[in-house]
Formats: sequence, C-alpha cells, structure tokens
Amino acid sequence: MFYYLPSWLGDMYTRDILILSTYVFAFALFESLIFLGGMVVLAFLLPPRFFKDNFVAQGGFLAALVSLAAYLIHPKLGDAIPLRLLHLVQISIITLVGTVILIVLLSFLFDRLPGLTRMVNAFAEGMTIFAYIYLPLGLLSLFVVLLRIIF
Repeated sequence: MFYYLPSWLGDMYTRDILILSTYVFAFALFESLIFLGGMVVLAFLLPPRFFKDNFVAQGGFLAALVSLAAYLIHPKLGDAIPLRLLHLVQISIITLVGTVILIVLLSFLFDRLPGLTRMVNAFAEGMTIFAYIYLPLGLLSLFVVLLRIIF
C-alpha cells in the first residue's frame, strides 16, 4: 500500500491518505483476528499432541507459510477467472484439509527437532514487539472507520 504514497501525495490531501490507511489497517486487523480464530478452533478440535503442545511454533510457522503463499498468489489474482460458488467451496475444503495435514506434519517435525522449535519460538517472541504497534493502530483504525460509517 505505501509504495503508492508518492503518487498519492500529488493527488490527495494528507487527511485523505490517512483515512484511506485506516481502512487498510482495520481490514488487516479483521483478517488477523479471523486467522487467529481459525487456528484456535483447530487447536480445540485437534488432539493436544498435534497443535496445543507447540502452538506458538506451529502457529508462527503456519502464519509465515500463509503469508508467503498469499504474497506469491496475489499477483496472479488479476488473471483469475471469476470463480463460481462450487469452486470457492472446493478451494475452501482443500485449504482446510491441507492445513490439517500440514499441522500434523509440523507436529512431528517440531517433536523430532527441538532446536527448530526453540528457533521458531525465539523468532515469534521477537516479533511480539510488532503486536504492540499493530494492535493499537488497528483498533484506532477500526474506531475511525466506525465513526466514518456512523457520521
């Protein structure tokens, strides 16, 4: 989003750029909460040895893989044919089954390689500082969006 900033500065006022940014941050917060909620639901549904024991390591690894996949798929979305409801359901089911299989594989991987588990946990702990920036910014953005909808 911010790589458009130089062109926006020529076309829009700073106030408009900040308002546009609030919509992006509010939607990103909503996406993150959905992703976290899905992982928590999977942690409740799967046996504890698969996802609860190494939740931080597996969740962080899954988040990194999903982010990488989204980054790689995003440029191709403009070329995609509009999908029918059946295609969306098929893609959702395949994604869910793939995620469960990946969680089981990661469980075995993290059980066999405790050094990898410590490394991923240390990385996740280091990334926690961004939550202290991202959460207040997302909540403030959500508040601004709600105010703009109401008034």
